[in-house]
This record gives sequence, structure tokens and C-alpha cells, in this order.
Amino acid sequence: MGEFIKVLAEGFLKEDVPLVIIMVVVLAVLNAYKLYPLLVERKRHRLKGVEVALQSEYVQGMERECLKEQAATEHFYTATGIMMEKAPREALLKIYEGSGGRLPFVHFKRAVFHVRYEKGVFEIKLGLVDWLMMWAGLFSCRSAYSANRIRKEMDRQTKAESMPDKPAGEAASANV
Repeated sequence: MGEFIKVLAEGFLKEDVPLVIIMVVVLAVLNAYKLYPLLVERKRHRLKGVEVALQSEYVQGMERECLKEQAATEHFYTATGIMMEKAPREALLKIYEGSGGRLPFVHFKRAVFHVRYEKGVFEIKLGLVDWLMMWAGLFSCRSAYSANRIRKEMDRQTKAESMPDKPAGEAASANV
């Protein structure tokens, strides 16, 4: 470690910017395992801060409701790694529960970049490049694959909801 610092200091003195950048990247890669616990602890600290604020006697009314929603969002983020507000989170969980185990939750986490929730509708948007990378297999495009699986599951659930349980002839005679 001392050698790295010595080379880094020499780079600063000689104003060798590429050397300094390379050294910082190497140090970050070699010490990445030390950074992960700090990031996890930061999540927990944010959640504890919200819970402490909820326990305060000075927080009332709308502030308390907002903090409860924030706590629910933080709990979901801690558990899944997906930061979503209440409405899109409920839509996501509805799709997950409707899949009946056919769609592992990891696909939702991977596909979060392709997900949109607007006007009460949960949408999956895949661009042309995403489709090409997914189907051609040129690159590992796991997020696009996961988004496509979610989209197919949403289509399947929509078709299942729109199909009646009884044939059309029985439904017509029951209404007469």
C-alpha cells in the first residue's frame, strides 16, 4: 500500500494525470470488498433515521403519513434493491404474485432500467438496440431479457383476465 501512495504522490508532483487516474482505479478495484459493507450500512442508517423521526412526538398529520410512505419505500429498497414509490411498487408486486412463481423476482431487479410507470400503467420499454442485443446474443443483455420476460408475463396475465371462465354461449344464456 505504501508503494501505491508513493507512486500516486509522484504522479501528483509530476502532474501525470493518466498515472494518477490509473492508480485511483486500481486502488478502488483492490479495495471494493471494503466498500460494500459501507454501502449496506448507509441503507440501514437512512432507514433508521426515518424510523426515529416516526417515533418523535412532534411529527403529526401529513408529515407522519409521508414518513410512513418513505419508511415503506426504504424497507422495500433494503429488501429488494429496487427504489420505487407506493403505486409502482404495488403494480410490480401484483405482476409478481400473478406469475405464480414462473417469474423470479431477480428479473424485476434486472429490468428496472426498462420499466416505466405512468398514469397507473406499468410499462416495459425496450429499444431496437436492446432487442438486437438480446436476440443476437452479441452481448450479455440480461436486463433486456428480464424486461422481455416481465412483458410476456404481463401479456399473459392480461389475456387471462380478459378471457371469461365460461364459454360465450353459457354466459349469454345466463344473462337472459
